[in-house]
Amino acid sequence: RTARDAHRRGRWAGPVTMRALLEAEAASGAHGRGGLLKDPSAAMGLLWIRRSIAFNAALFASVAASAKRDAAAPRRACLAAYAKELEPYHGWTLRRVYRLGLPRGMLPRQAFLARLAASESDADVQAAVEDMRALVA
Repeated sequence: RTARDAHRRGRWAGPVTMRALLEAEAASGAHGRGGLLKDPSAAMGLLWIRRSIAFNAALFASVAASAKRDAAAPRRACLAAYAKELEPYHGWTLRRVYRLGLPRGMLPRQAFLARLAASESDADVQAAVEDMRALVA
C-alpha cells in the first residue's frame, strides 16, 4: 500500500518494470528459502494472476471444444478448470464457496458465448468461438 500511495503522489522511486520489482523483492530477502513466497508480495500477486489466466484458458478451451447444443458445457468446463488450476491452492472454505457458486453463476453455452460476442447473431457467436480457440491454441 505504501508503494501505491507514493506512486499516486508522484514520489515513487522504486522499480518500474515487473522484472525489476521481482528482483528487488528477492534482493530484499522478503521471500523464504526454497521458493517460499511472502504473502502479500508482488511475486505472490503475479503467481495468482498466472493461475487466473490458466483458469480462463482452460475454461475457454473446453467451451470452445463443446458441442453447440451442450447448454451445460460452461458449467462443467468451469468446475473442471477450477479443479485443475485454482482448487489445489485454496483452503477448505474457498473450495466450498467456489464449488457451490461457480456453477450457479455460469450461463448456458449459447448465452455465455453471446456475452463474449459482438452480438447474439450466429455469425458473431461463431466468431467468438473461433477467437477463443485461437486464444488458447
